[in-house]
Amino acid sequence: ARANDTQGWAYIASPGVDPGKYLAYQAASPSGAFPPYIPTRFSVTLGATGTSPAPLPVCGQEDCFGLNFNYTIRASSLAKKKTSSAPKLADMFQNSFALNPGALPLTQVVSSSSSFVGGLITNADYSLAYTSCIDATTFVTGAPNGRGFSIAQDDIIPNIGDCFTNATKFQEVVQGSTTAIVDGGYTDNTGVSNAVSAGATEVVSFLQWYDIQNLFQDDQIYATDGTSMVRVQVWFRVFAEPAAEVLQQFNGYDSMTGKAFRPCRFPARPAGSF
Repeated sequence: ARANDTQGWAYIASPGVDPGKYLAYQAASPSGAFPPYIPTRFSVTLGATGTSPAPLPVCGQEDCFGLNFNYTIRASSLAKKKTSSAPKLADMFQNSFALNPGALPLTQVVSSSSSFVGGLITNADYSLAYTSCIDATTFVTGAPNGRGFSIAQDDIIPNIGDCFTNATKFQEVVQGSTTAIVDGGYTDNTGVSNAVSAGATEVVSFLQWYDIQNLFQDDQIYATDGTSMVRVQVWFRVFAEPAAEVLQQFNGYDSMTGKAFRPCRFPARPAGSF
């Protein structure tokens, strides 16, 4: 009876002791298949006025691949499910993140980027991780002027239980496209992909091999572990070189595609200095 009898559901309200009680959402795509996680980005022009729009789209495409959310609510195992469709996801992101990114609270933006266990919301078995006492991730709505986080975090989520008895409250969740924003590490922990997609041809990034190897491997776009997507990563190949060739260079050996990387050595710190 749980919403995640099929892949791709994200839970907003904890099922609790009744596994048939839930409030969950799932993205709907015009093309049918879509990844379990969609890469997104916050962008702002340094030195611009506070009302300047974001220089880059939130999703990889302006229309956010045509996605929108379908929300399903069920008050108990004996109740009927109710489903409602939200506006296009591109409109929600445009209002909340793109029109006036300088108004977004930095703490919430950073919290979203640090939501490394945010994938817990895709599995009802971990419902204790997203209650009013513990937050595994940040939530946002389509409210403009930097209020998307505050309305979701301070109003909607703390009172999410009202949706089970108040249809108006449920529609507020739906019409706001209330959604979770999770750690970018689920798709790319380096920022390199977004830099390349924005047109960069030279990128400097401090990272470890594990974080970058997926950028040289074949795409992994769809979930592969049954109904749970808590630990699933999605990645998109950015570079033509095979991962094995680049790893060989990382380890200090020439490969068929390039020379061995040279280690960066820093001079010893003088005694007594800080």
